[in-house]
Amino acid sequence: MQLPKETPITVDLKHQKALVQKEDRWNVMHVTSVADSHAKFDCETEDAPNVTFKWYKSNIEIKQSEKYRIISRHTGSSLELLNPVKADSGEYTCKASNQHGSDSCTASLIMYPPVFVSKPEPMTLFVGKQAVLQCSLTGSSPMEVVWHKDNIAIASEGNYVIKSEKNKYSLHIKSLELTDQGVYLCKASNSVGTATFTTELTVIRKPSFVRTFEPTSALLLMCCNVVLCFAFCLCFFLLMFFCVCFDNVFKSQCLQTLFQNPLLLSGKWNLSLPGSRVQLHVYNAALKDHLNFTSTGSGMTESLVMERNIKSPLRTELHLWKY
Repeated sequence: MQLPKETPITVDLKHQKALVQKEDRWNVMHVTSVADSHAKFDCETEDAPNVTFKWYKSNIEIKQSEKYRIISRHTGSSLELLNPVKADSGEYTCKASNQHGSDSCTASLIMYPPVFVSKPEPMTLFVGKQAVLQCSLTGSSPMEVVWHKDNIAIASEGNYVIKSEKNKYSLHIKSLELTDQGVYLCKASNSVGTATFTTELTVIRKPSFVRTFEPTSALLLMCCNVVLCFAFCLCFFLLMFFCVCFDNVFKSQCLQTLFQNPLLLSGKWNLSLPGSRVQLHVYNAALKDHLNFTSTGSGMTESLVMERNIKSPLRTELHLWKY
């Protein structure tokens, strides 16, 4: 029944007020999302005496219970669904009535399954660094989000910290170890559905030397293991020279400097690339030709320094092997 916009006047205005609907105040929201694990409907009426409110779903009256919370006031009422599930989707009706009449409004509750709107890309990090895997979700609450590594659920303890803020969920690994490398899965679920995504984390250790070098009468030998580097190894010869050596993924390149100036591949210094080796020939080596050799990758460095005399009659060869 549609009520008039104005109250009909009777003999006694004080005691004969009718229930009046006012368009901008009688309102039951169309709920499209659920926040904080609750869904809430509100309705409000114009001031009228002895108004009672009742709530219905599919023409069945809803009573106060552990699942439903109903709060009615003089001019309005609210219905709150605690932890709604998929079965709670549907139309809800608020009916207001007094001795002069009644009116009602209907709204719908819609539950949405989880959907990932952002996902972390695969990443490569060094041992000891911190890793953060973060995703954003939409969907109806309550939402359960569980992180897995190699199909094993991760608990928020020890080296792992799991955080959530609004619709953002993240996994923090405080200090990476080689065992943290693997495939990570994030699973989000609510009463409507489930969504998952996977990403890969690669953990590499900083480059390190596997052999040192010693001065000899004719040959100076220095080796750099590049297996421990990801994609490429940067081998720097600081102060005297440096050489940037890429693996077979890239075209071999070498740059040299002498006291931060370009080192010409002629005269005292000569460079050759036989097979997978890099050879630097130092002619007329002298004491001042001592070397500071540094292997580095993405900012992680380790170095060896040659401090003793290089005793060579005419030429010293430096060999670098790529494994």
